[in-house]
This record gives sequence, structure tokens and C-alpha cells, in this order.
Amino acid sequence: MRRRAKRQGTRVLLAVLLAACGGTGGAQDDGGIASTDAQCTTTPTTPPDDPLSATRRLRRMTLALTDRMPSRERLSALAAITEPDAQDAFLDAELERLLAEPAFYDAMVDFGHAWVSAPPVGSIADAPEYGLLQQRTIRQCPAGTLHAGKWGSPNIYADNQPCNGLDADGNPTVVRTVEPWWAEGTTIEVVGRDGDDRVMITARDGTTIDCGDRLGAGFSSENYEQCGCGPHLVWCNPNPEGLQNYSAYGLGYPDANRRHTWDEPARLLAHVAWHDRPLTDLIAGTYSVGPVSLQATYVRYGRRLSGPGRDDDDAWWRASRWSTPHDPHHDANDPRAWSEFDVTTRNPFLLADRHYRFDPRVEPSGTMRGVPAAGVLTSPGLLASWVRERVAGARTLEMFACENFVPPPPTAHFAPYEHDPASGGPCMHCHTRIDPASIHFKRFMRVADDYAILGVGDAHYGDAWVRGVYPFNGDPWERMNRLWLPGSRMTPVSADEAMREPETRFIDFLPPDQTLYGRTSDGTVGPLGLAHLLIDSGAFDRCAVRRLHRRFVGRDVDPTAESGYLDRLVAGFVEDGRRVRPFVRRLVDTDAFGRGL
Repeated sequence: MRRRAKRQGTRVLLAVLLAACGGTGGAQDDGGIASTDAQCTTTPTTPPDDPLSATRRLRRMTLALTDRMPSRERLSALAAITEPDAQDAFLDAELERLLAEPAFYDAMVDFGHAWVSAPPVGSIADAPEYGLLQQRTIRQCPAGTLHAGKWGSPNIYADNQPCNGLDADGNPTVVRTVEPWWAEGTTIEVVGRDGDDRVMITARDGTTIDCGDRLGAGFSSENYEQCGCGPHLVWCNPNPEGLQNYSAYGLGYPDANRRHTWDEPARLLAHVAWHDRPLTDLIAGTYSVGPVSLQATYVRYGRRLSGPGRDDDDAWWRASRWSTPHDPHHDANDPRAWSEFDVTTRNPFLLADRHYRFDPRVEPSGTMRGVPAAGVLTSPGLLASWVRERVAGARTLEMFACENFVPPPPTAHFAPYEHDPASGGPCMHCHTRIDPASIHFKRFMRVADDYAILGVGDAHYGDAWVRGVYPFNGDPWERMNRLWLPGSRMTPVSADEAMREPETRFIDFLPPDQTLYGRTSDGTVGPLGLAHLLIDSGAFDRCAVRRLHRRFVGRDVDPTAESGYLDRLVAGFVEDGRRVRPFVRRLVDTDAFGRGL
């Protein structure tokens, strides 16, 4: 009844507006109403006043929400109904049923990949599954060896020594029985030093090292090889086929960590939609979703920076204790489930504080507690894919502010270029927006084979990286020296400050003399500071509405020609708590959807 009355009212109002414009039509807005934005300046055309039949609306609704056609039974049931009010009631009930189907979650995962698009993280060295897990690979001893079937890393020793009964020093191999983190409730036998669960060891050169802290003092590759896999083997990753298991590295392998880190942003979007959370959690939340393997990535990220308490904490891999919201295809305690977890409890350097401020120009070096968690913007997969801060800033604006970076017109004039692309030369056409966003990503860096948050935990380098002495004479240090120039928009520190304390160049919040989308930063550091700017300015809401409209209605909303329509949709989106399901109901109830426009 609601749809039929709306269509009748639309025809009356359309006739009045057409008469006022002196024509037969106008630029179209919501429900076929002539848009006042166009101010009757366009050549009017008569819109087709032919709403879709009930069965066609059912087809469109089912395709939009689940990416599949309605069943023959559903179509037949609707076709047997002749009374329009009863048809509307059937479609309303069908909408609710589709929104509760697991197929809706699956469609949101696909939508997430299309919206939050980033390439999968690349390989490092010759260990395809090392990557973001930052763990040593172990596998089973090959057939024909003394300890065939037992676990270890025999490939790094000549002639499979541990598997044949000898350790690296020629002593009999120690065999230990361990409950591994990736298989709760089971045990495996581990040969050699891999089964050693000591955290602190004295290396052969006499150095005392923390085996879980890759960036800590005294840690060298040689010393690292003297460490075991830690408690419950948390510093190692099982790979039955060894280093050349490229099938496990491919995206088609569902249990590969590389696949998990690529899936995480899309799965978080689907999780937010499925559990009726505000869509702003996608870029500003303290939680994410993932199976045990993905949670291990967060744990190792923090532990590599000397995060406290991670070795004794088994909550992240004992799935039998989980009771958090999860995807509709698994049980809550399934280790493969995409279960919700608080990233601040997995990586202590991703903070729960929603307004954490740290100014390296004022605060002492080494006192920064970390960077606030910010949904997908602090997810390991996206950060590792965007290894350069300007790429991260530009891609974030494209995805979450619907920014479109195009070259300037040939007639444009700019201030002379000196040393900053955001304040001179033709590049400033885009960098006046890119750099204020990119400054928030400066601390996330890949350093050799490790992922660090600069100036946090053990990621301190003095002035060696500024002087370019080995091993600070390559990427990323050379690029940072060349591009993070004092006095630029992205490095707003003085030359004296930068010389006195090199870590002032790591500044990662927008200073009060700069704005983005007309907003001044609240001083929050890291990607969450950027998320605050996008949300407070309304850029995120307008972009999210456009993305959702394109996904469910089938076309984008032109922010210039249809600004009134967009404003009304945004108002409804915000009114509904920025949740996906209520907004989908609004979209399905519009004439634009009901008439196939």
C-alpha cells in the first residue's frame, strides 16, 4: 500500500513541477520527482511511469541482496497473488527474509572486495608464507629419516640432521611433545631446538636476547636461529610442504595467511553489515574479524615490537573459549570462523584510546604508547599492501571519501615547485588533499623482513637512518630521507627540530594550520585521526551512501546533478545509525529501485 500511494503522489507532484518548468520533464531525483538542483535548465524529458511488476521487483531485490535469482517457488507464490496490497506485503516479508540469509553476508563479502580493494601482500625472500605472520616455517620430517613425521625445520640443516637424530652441534636431537597454537587440544612431536619454549636465551656469542622480539637489542639472524618456536610454537608457522608450498600462498587456498589478510577488510565490512553495526566501525573501530591464523598476525606484529604479555596469553588461539559474534557459516568456537576480536588485546601497540595524541616535537623519544586502532586502516593486509604513505593516503581518500584524482587542466597555474609537492608545482593539484591524509600513515613501515610502527616499542633507530649508514642506506630509509623534508606539509617540523631529534619526522597527525575537507584535526595520531576527519566532515557518509546506492540500486549518485537526492539519502543513513540493513530497506522502497532506474 505504501508503494502504491507513493507512486500516485509522485505523478501528481511531477505534473505540478513540470508545469512550473514549462516543459514535460526535468532532471530526475528520488521517486521520479523533478530535481530542484537542475532549476529547470535542462531539456525536460518525460520519465517512464512504468513501475516494475511485482515479480520483476522480486527478481531485482533478490539479485541485489544475494547475487542470485529467486527460486521458482518464490516467484510462483508471488505470481499467484493478485491483490496489490498483498503483493507489497509479500515483498516486504521477502526483503526481511533475504536480509537474514547467509547469502546476504556472502554478497557483502563480495561487495567488500569491490569497495575496499587492495592487492594481496607480496612475498618476502624465499618463504612464501612468512609474510605478515612473521614466523619461521616448520614442517614434518621427510620419510626415510629417523624422526619421520615429527615436526621441525630440517631444511636449514645439512642432510636433515635433526630428523636423523643430531642437532646443529652434533648432539642427540631432543624430541618434545607440544600442543601447537594452530590445533588446540592436540599434540605433536617436535625435534631439535624448534620445540624449545624459552623466551630469553643466551646466544653463542654471549648475548642475552628475547626470542619473541625480532627488533630488540642483540637480535641477529645467527642468534635467531638459536631460538626455538616458543610457548605452544607461537613463533612458528606450520607448512607441511615446506618453503616451496606455493599452493598455500595462493589466494585460492582458503587457510593461507595471505588469503586471510586479503579477505579481512571485506569480511569486516560484511560483519558490520550482518551484525547491524555502524558502518563507521569499518574505518574507526577497535575490533576486526578473523580465524586463528589471522589473529596470529596481529599477535606477532605486536610481539615483534616487544609487546608485553603476548607469549603467555593463549586466549587468541583457544577458540573453545570464544563466544564473540562471527560469520553465519561457522560455530563461535570454530578456529576457522571469522570471529570478532578486539585488536587492542592482540597487539598492545594498537590502542583502544580514541583520542590518543603524541607530538614528537614536544614529547620525549621512546614514550609513544602506540597508534589507535582504526578498523581496516590499521589492518596488516592493507598496510602491507600500501607500503608507501602517500599511496595509503590517496587510496583511503578514493575508497572512503569517493575522491577522484585527475590531472589539472592545462591552463591551471601553480606556485613554483621548491621542495614540497603539496605547496608548489602542478602536483599540488592533488597533493593538497593527498598529503594531509598521508601524514597519518607515516609510522607504518616494512623494515627488511619485518613490519614495524616507527618510534614505537623497539622500533627506534637514532640518527643512523638519517645518516644513511649500513643497513640504513636502502628502502625505506633512503625514501624517507628524500621525501620527509622538514618544512613540508607532510613533515611539518623545523630543520632544527629534525636535526636535534630525528623521530620528529615521524609526526603523524594533521597540525592545526592545515585542514582536510574543511575540517581541522582533533590531534588524534595515526589513521584514526584521518578517520575522524572523514567522518566529521561528512565525506565518509556521502561516499558510503554512493557506494551502497551503486551496489543495491545499480548506479552511482551524481553529487552535483543530484545533490538534493544525495543529501536526503545521507540524512536517512545517519538517522538509521549508519547501519547497512536499514539503509537497504530505504533504497528498496524508493521509486528509483521500484522502477529500475
